[in-house]
Amino acid sequence: MASAADDSALGGQEEPESFTIYHEGRALQLHWRGLPPLQRAPASRICSIAGGSLLLLTTDHALYSAKLQANGGHLDLQLLRTDVLDMDFCSGSQDLFVVLTNGSVEHQATGAGRDVGHPHAWQTLGFDPLELHAEGVRIRRVCCSAQGVVFVGADGETYVMGSCGEVFKAEQQPRHMRLYEEGKELLDLAAGNEHFVMLVAPYNLADDVLQLSVTSAKEEPEDERASVKSLSSNHSERSIAANTRHLLHQGYALLHTQLFTFGASNNGLLGSGDHIRRANVMRLQKLDSMGVCSIAAGLEHTVARTLDGRLYHWGLNNHSQLGEDVSSPMEITITDSTAALPIEQNSALEATCGDYHTLLLNASGQIQSLQPAPPMRHLQQSSTYAQTLLQLQLGAVWPNQLRLLMCSGGYTLQNQRQFQRQYHYYLSHLQSQLQLLLKHRQAVQTLEIWQRQSTQEPLRALGPLLISWERILCLLVATLHSLEGFYRADFVQPADLLFICHYKEYIDLFDGYTKAYCDVFSINGFGEAVVAITGLSSPLAELNEESYVTRLFQQPFSIYQLFVQFMELLVRTQPEYGEHRVAWSEFARHSCISQELAVNTKDFWSSNDRNPRIVQFKRRQRRVILTSALVPLKLVTSGISRSTNSFILFSDFLCQVSGNSLYSYPLTTLWVWTEGDSLRLTTPEKTFLVTTRSHEMRKVWLDQLQTSIVASLGRPLGSPVPSYRSTGYEFSREHPKFSRVKACGTWRKGVLHGNAYLEYPDGSVYCGELQHGIIEGFGKMVIPTTGLYVGNFKGGRFHGHGIYELHCKDSPESEVYEGNFCEGLFHGHGMMRNNRYIYVGEYQANARSGYGVIEDLVTGDKYMGMFADNKRSGIGSCITNRGDYFEGNFSGDDLIGSGVAVFENDYYYEGELTLYGPNGRGEYYMPSGDAGGGSGAIGTGEFDDTCELIGNKMFGQLSGTWDTVRIQAGELVLNRRFPKYPSSLGRQVVDHNRKWRSFAISVLHNVMLDPKFEESVQMLKGLQEKFSPQDMLTVIQRSTQLLTEAYEHAMAANAAQLNADNMIPLTMLTMLRAAVPHLGAELALLDDLTGGPNFQAEMNGMAGYCYTTLKAAYEHVTSKALQKIP
Repeated sequence: MASAADDSALGGQEEPESFTIYHEGRALQLHWRGLPPLQRAPASRICSIAGGSLLLLTTDHALYSAKLQANGGHLDLQLLRTDVLDMDFCSGSQDLFVVLTNGSVEHQATGAGRDVGHPHAWQTLGFDPLELHAEGVRIRRVCCSAQGVVFVGADGETYVMGSCGEVFKAEQQPRHMRLYEEGKELLDLAAGNEHFVMLVAPYNLADDVLQLSVTSAKEEPEDERASVKSLSSNHSERSIAANTRHLLHQGYALLHTQLFTFGASNNGLLGSGDHIRRANVMRLQKLDSMGVCSIAAGLEHTVARTLDGRLYHWGLNNHSQLGEDVSSPMEITITDSTAALPIEQNSALEATCGDYHTLLLNASGQIQSLQPAPPMRHLQQSSTYAQTLLQLQLGAVWPNQLRLLMCSGGYTLQNQRQFQRQYHYYLSHLQSQLQLLLKHRQAVQTLEIWQRQSTQEPLRALGPLLISWERILCLLVATLHSLEGFYRADFVQPADLLFICHYKEYIDLFDGYTKAYCDVFSINGFGEAVVAITGLSSPLAELNEESYVTRLFQQPFSIYQLFVQFMELLVRTQPEYGEHRVAWSEFARHSCISQELAVNTKDFWSSNDRNPRIVQFKRRQRRVILTSALVPLKLVTSGISRSTNSFILFSDFLCQVSGNSLYSYPLTTLWVWTEGDSLRLTTPEKTFLVTTRSHEMRKVWLDQLQTSIVASLGRPLGSPVPSYRSTGYEFSREHPKFSRVKACGTWRKGVLHGNAYLEYPDGSVYCGELQHGIIEGFGKMVIPTTGLYVGNFKGGRFHGHGIYELHCKDSPESEVYEGNFCEGLFHGHGMMRNNRYIYVGEYQANARSGYGVIEDLVTGDKYMGMFADNKRSGIGSCITNRGDYFEGNFSGDDLIGSGVAVFENDYYYEGELTLYGPNGRGEYYMPSGDAGGGSGAIGTGEFDDTCELIGNKMFGQLSGTWDTVRIQAGELVLNRRFPKYPSSLGRQVVDHNRKWRSFAISVLHNVMLDPKFEESVQMLKGLQEKFSPQDMLTVIQRSTQLLTEAYEHAMAANAAQLNADNMIPLTMLTMLRAAVPHLGAELALLDDLTGGPNFQAEMNGMAGYCYTTLKAAYEHVTSKALQKIP
């Protein structure tokens, strides 16, 4: 018997063949006629034909004919063609069928005197004589019995030819015929003399069974659903969710394979358990969902292998190939005949059938015979190549998979590969785990049925755990398929192992199972479920035992332990997988901790089951971490406490039991740190000290509290406890500031600090900044009974700039105030808009007070002047909707005392008056034309202060209305000359400095602090150094741009927009700070130089706007128009 060491010793002599061929148990020497001594590709199929010849097909599509020499020790091989994908021989019709790489099928008759493979003897078969398929029919597989042929198309469709009992008869040409159910995938096909066996798998049925979320087409394109994944889980081509779904789909398909058989006769060949002849395809239900992964057929018997290493056979025993007739699949027990062999020789990696015998390849690479005749010990040679025929079309990650062991006639072929034998322990133990899970699967499926149909909570609570159990089962099946491929060296990189390249997805699934198990176990869910089962008719007596049900769901925890051990062995030789080892080790540690906590929690609830105050906290997701009964913890009080205090640390909150009172402190808003020999605990509503008996106990409580806080915040274990957190909390009724308020935001040591969202009991909502637990900064508040405020806060009140939209429940009228606030009141410069008026000006304590401008939207009147207590009071001016102008002192919203009135028809009045008419001594001027013209019409043209008019004049004690002025005591003079404008016009108006005082206080101060403002001032100072109009305009425009940037930056928090009302005072401030010498002369010169057509484009654009703004600011400050240069 040659060993692996013997093979390596021959390595220096010549290149070994990729496969070995035996005849009657003897290894043959291969002679390649007319071919160079190259390394051959592995064999994919052998076929023995009449006359003792052999046909050999390799994976590089080369077809060879072989003849055994007379001495029986040599096999001559000759190349026939190089375009063959598959081939088989029909012994009844003596026809050889080949499937070509282009998808077509050719055949030729063989027999006495015929040269096999003669190029002119091939005939092409037609599968689409009516040309119904635009691209034609592509065939990928052919399989022959003695009289019948089955072809498999590229899309899984099947065609038949010849005869096979009542299933199909005397088909001279291929005919399309569906041999298996729709929605299934054909994985393998085998045939004997009079029967066919098909291995199929379901397609995309796992979503409903495993409750998987279906990935959208955008997230998982069609061409990526079956793509090879990246070797690194950190660079996956699909998302973790899509990869998880792909893994579970693959495992589900591998587990739920089915076998279908049909044949010309039965006599036990079909595995139906009887000898009744069948006219249709039948399913072997006994092997449903057993994970059958490969099949092989002799002339009168069949062998099937499962992923967990079990073998089943059935058929006739005419040549003692089975030991006895077996009409139904029966498991083969290898260990009975090989009890003394090592464990690697007790498990089959592959089984194949000769005509009347069965051969196995064990895990050590040796061939074993199940034939009762003396064992073929001379065939026991070390293998270096192995794989099953199983080739999933569901996006498997492995390369095209080959059959390791093949038999035909008296020939046996073994492909060669070097096994990864150091990992056999993990392969065999994972197979054992799969056997255990499949053994208990009926119990799980029974529980699933009861869980769906029952209304009892203990059974319904098992739902998530049952789904997770099924997912782990499918994951284990996919893992076994992957590990078996690695063991047989189908791929040599460990990175291609599923539990390595997708370790994150694996850990997520196992973590979900651990959580689901602990949720049930911690509340004694298994015991309660068993009690609920007692009243049901159970087909399994074991389900009435709590210990059995618990062990049933504990079994999957043994699986990931094998992954951890595998990684420990792997990193010894390949340290680059250290990251994966650490990830699996950390998960295993955390899983053990979770299970220990579940045990402790179950014991805690059992010991407190008669304490209703404690039992009220019983939840599936809640764990008991630590109690003061286990590790004493005492509350530090300033006085003598009559009540005892005990503490219970749950996974989501800390519970304090004080006498008859219970206090719960959510861990997400609990801060803990050492303070001397004690621990300081701080919550949003309370802070207190606790102490322990020793330093070690204090460290235990501190560690457990900090670990639990980190876990409750959803951070990785081992992360530091953050002093700043973003979480939610609901304040109690007793809180002085936030009674019953629901808060969500940033916290610092028990105090809201940063952005937060507050929801008040009355429906009010605040969203914005808080400083040290006080609403302060920029934010938004919605008050259902009042309206919406957006702006600055201080001390919990509106303070600073803001916008307040006020709504009235009983009226559709609304008001919008934009401006400054002080302690919740309108105070400073602001603007009020409603359906009746618009006011821009000063406020004091919610009342219009100081300078302001108000426009009455109902009457159209406009007032500019001083206010007090929401009324016009002090000097001011008023313009009516008719264009009449009044100027003077106001009191109680009316004009009193001396003043000026100028009317639309150029009449005017000086003296004592009201808004409705003269009221005392005064002069009323009624012009009829200018002093230079004789006509009664007032001339047009440009007027100045020296212009005079001619007309009538009343003076003395006047009364009446402005439409009808009456003389109480006075005179009326005719045709007198008098100035066009009243001599006292403009003397009783608010000065410019007073107008903008409040605005400057609220806005200009912030703007002046911005660096861009100083840049704007320095830019304007450079105006005196420019001499060309273009340069002067550029300086003015750039200065205005810098001023705009300064305003926007200073008012960014308020989202205030710069408009013309703000631009004038800002420009005035910049101009005064720049103090440009002779600015009036410079502007007058620029005005004169840009008046022509050459600068029309600049003056109509941004440069002209900036110049006009500076000019208006200058005239406003100097109170006179710019004097043009003559």
